[in-house]
Parts: sequence; structure tokens; C-alpha cells
Amino acid sequence: MKKYFHLLLASTLLLLSSCAHLMHLDRAQNTFNQGAELENKLKFSPQSEVAASPESFYAMAYAEVKNALKQESQLKEDQLLGNAYTIKALCEWKLKKYDDAIKTADDAVGSFLQMESNGIRMPRDKAVMEALPFIIQIDKSREHFLDLPPPEKSSFADAQSHYLAVIADPDSLDKAETLIHAINQLEAARQNVKHNYELSTYFLLSELAALKAWSDCNGYLSDCIAKGKAFSNTDERKKAVKFFTDQDKAFVSKKDSLMIDLGKILPDGEENVLYKYWKIVM
Repeated sequence: MKKYFHLLLASTLLLLSSCAHLMHLDRAQNTFNQGAELENKLKFSPQSEVAASPESFYAMAYAEVKNALKQESQLKEDQLLGNAYTIKALCEWKLKKYDDAIKTADDAVGSFLQMESNGIRMPRDKAVMEALPFIIQIDKSREHFLDLPPPEKSSFADAQSHYLAVIADPDSLDKAETLIHAINQLEAARQNVKHNYELSTYFLLSELAALKAWSDCNGYLSDCIAKGKAFSNTDERKKAVKFFTDQDKAFVSKKDSLMIDLGKILPDGEENVLYKYWKIVM
């Protein structure tokens, strides 16, 4: 009986060790989802007393997925390596480890491409990983904006330099690492997943989040004209006003186009709560 018990214990430990990567991956997925759910809840109904933060869930999920990836060969054998990289990249994004997230997203895409060569397709996760660098660019643009000094302590020239580098350069609209480039890339990604309602809606909402950052920067340009350091002459001020007006027209055109798309994609169209939210925010 004692010998049987030892054999049973040994086989149980062997089984647990052989599927440990699956347990870690499952925990990572569940914990990340808890963090995302809490983040969305707090976004629309902020609460001062919350037992845990979304970041704490993302950190726990990150630890779990890194443990899962210690058995990378097993994950690959189980056709789960791309999934693990996906969760890892999403955790790194949420934890603001942007460079790591972009690299891991690239690893995930590579893994999915390898799976496709074996006849296994993961189109949703692959599309998200391909789009992640542009979603990250939106977050970085927003963070750059928050670092700007108050308009009263800035000049239009400084605000314009920031705009050209981070938001959009009218002379090079496809300039990498600008907000407008991220919007254009997400637009292309959305067109490629039209058949997937959940994913196309997510990409559209990401574009709208980018537009909010664009709107804030346009407001900053306007405030710098009105409240910032004085212009040296009238011509400088006229050029500043023209630059702002042109950029605001471009923003309004894009906003109107995306709001039409949002009205088409949401149940109840313009009566949907989400549509009304974005209409107010913009």
C-alpha cells in the first residue's frame, strides 16, 4: 500500500510538472482579464475605494505568463506559444513597458505565422499583436501631451514643434511614430477585420481614443495662441492661426468620418450610450 502511495504521488507530481505551463498560462489569462474588467469599470465609474488596482492584476498576470514561458518548448508543442506571447505583450503594454511590449508582439506575430504554415490560424490574436505598436503610440502621444507646460508658460513655436513631432506633420502625413500614422494604421487594420465585430469595434474605439489626444493637442495650440508668450509680430500670429485652423479642419474631418462609422457599427446607432459618450468627449 505504501509503495502504491509513493507511485501515485510520483505520477501526480510528474503530471503537475508536465502541465505547469498550462496552469500558469490559464492564471495569466484570467488575471489579465480581471485587470481589464476593473480598468473598464473604473474608466466609466471611478471609485475612490477599490481593493486592488488594474495594474496589480496586470503585474500578477505578467509574473504568471513569464513562468509559463519558462517551458517555451512545451508551449510551442501545444500550439500555445503565440497565446503566451500575446498575454505577455498585453501585460507589458499595460505596465508601460512599451519597448518590451513591441518586441514581444513581434515575437507573437512570428509564432502565429509559423502556426499558419502548419495549418493553424489565430487571426484575432495576430491582428491585435500587429496593431499593438500603433495602440502604444496613442498612449505615448497622450503621455507626451501631459508632460507639456501650461500654455501660459509656453510659446506657440514650442507647441507647434511638439505637434509636428508627436501628432502630425502636414508635409509628411505617413511619418512614423506620430499619432496620425497610428490612426491610419489602425484604420487599415480595421478594414482587414470587418468580418469580426468585436475586433473592428475595438480598433475603431482605439482610433477615437487617438482622436481625443489629437483634440487635446489642438486645444493646446489654440491656448498657446491666446495665452502663451507674445508673438514678435502680426505675421507670426497670422501664421500660427492658419496652422491651427488647418489642423483643426483635418481633425474635424477625421472625427466626422469615424463617428459615422461608429454609428453604423453600434447597435441602436447614434442612440447607443457609447456613441453619445464619444460625441460629448469630442
